[in-house]
Amino acid sequence: MSTSIWNQSKTGGRNHLAAIKQGLVDAHIILMCSGHLKFGGIKAIANELKKAVDRGARVTFYSNDKHTEQEAADALTKLGVEQIVVDHSRSYLHAKLYYFEAGDRYSAIAGSANITKAALLSNEELSFVANGTKGDSHHQQLAAYMAHLDRKCRRRQAPKIDQNGNPIPLVYR
Repeated sequence: MSTSIWNQSKTGGRNHLAAIKQGLVDAHIILMCSGHLKFGGIKAIANELKKAVDRGARVTFYSNDKHTEQEAADALTKLGVEQIVVDHSRSYLHAKLYYFEAGDRYSAIAGSANITKAALLSNEELSFVANGTKGDSHHQQLAAYMAHLDRKCRRRQAPKIDQNGNPIPLVYR
């Protein structure tokens, strides 16, 4: 089954924030890929992320170093979330994919919305939402892409410290 979502209401209902929060409710595998990653977006889903981590879910975020706010990365670290921040000079990460797996079910959101407060609530954003059973044809395609994404992003991670051991800021290096 599939549907589309867009930001019809800033307060709830059919918007990206509500869809992502719903995906986080019972998922045990969570993949969040957003070129832009801002603190306001993380703050909007922080409670649900904490609950997921606390129940033992595997949560991985992928983002682009050029558009990842340091405060957002720090918040994810505090939550205990794995982060793969891609060096934009080696590969420009632009995909927006949010994947949630619970038991034999999955849900995936792919579209235009980044993890920023505006993208989740008020920007003109459109995404496709797919739901199904692990192993179905759409899931096989998603699994292949996610494996590709993980390999590529891990190979092209941005360094976190420079040659002198000093932290490298993530945003707009």
